[in-house]
Amino acid sequence: MLIRSRPALTDTMSVRLTVEERKSLESRADDAGLSLSEWSRQALLASTATSPQTRLLLSEIIAVRKLVTGIQLRVARQAPVDGATIMAFAAEVDASKFGWADERITEYFAQAAASGGENEEPEDSEDDETEPEEDDTA
Repeated sequence: MLIRSRPALTDTMSVRLTVEERKSLESRADDAGLSLSEWSRQALLASTATSPQTRLLLSEIIAVRKLVTGIQLRVARQAPVDGATIMAFAAEVDASKFGWADERITEYFAQAAASGGENEEPEDSEDDETEPEEDDTA
């Protein structure tokens, strides 16, 4: 007799991806030792497990980090940094901060699921060093 530890998974959904996106997700699922379906299911469910307050705080922390890093990189390159440049870059960062927070949250829960629920630090993303667009009008 078959004993299930969770209810049967009977409902389905589909999503459209680029070939590159699918390969990336397959690689992450493989690294976690899970099928693409199970890894995706866990990542989707985990992304809804975070409170709005946590998501907001994380997005603000990431935005400040990216803003400061981007300005520091401009200064290091001796590029002009004026109020208009900072405001434009801040608007750019604000437009993406929730997406970056959601990526971090999803990575965290996927890694925790892959390690049997242990809380591990998520690996740093390669895109942490965002810098402002070049302003050709200066």
